[in-house]
Amino acid sequence: MTDVVIKENKDIVYSGFTLHRNGITPVGNPTFEQWEEVGKFIKKFGQSVQFWLGDWLNYGEQTWGEKYSQALDETDYALGTLQNVSWVAGNVPSSRRHENLSFSHHQNVAQLEPEDQDKWLDKAEEEGWTVFEMRQAIYNKDKPKKEKKKKYSICPECGYKYEI
Repeated sequence: MTDVVIKENKDIVYSGFTLHRNGITPVGNPTFEQWEEVGKFIKKFGQSVQFWLGDWLNYGEQTWGEKYSQALDETDYALGTLQNVSWVAGNVPSSRRHENLSFSHHQNVAQLEPEDQDKWLDKAEEEGWTVFEMRQAIYNKDKPKKEKKKKYSICPECGYKYEI
């Protein structure tokens, strides 16, 4: 595994690349394998930030209180964003989270009871659902399946009613 180095200016050096706040630059001549590795790193990092932020906020509130005003100054995120990530992270504990599903998948189940969260997260992972597909399945869970309305036509000569 490649070491992560955080420079004094907060840039991250990983696997032959420097990740800046607004871009990425190669260090020397990275190999294809290093390029692939940094892509995996970026994907994992990007999928984790919202949970990290939510867990960080919740820890701060539990430990020191008055989280949002201080967090706004530290992160530059909007209040609504901080409230949302905090709520989702607080309602879906890390033990229930699925690594292969996005934050938005977990947001879909945050209002549900724990056993229902497990059920829907498992199903989303098994079925490979998008966030939208999962949301639709949860939304429609209690709705009866609609039967297609049958269409009929009447023969003008004999009056027989037949399905079309």
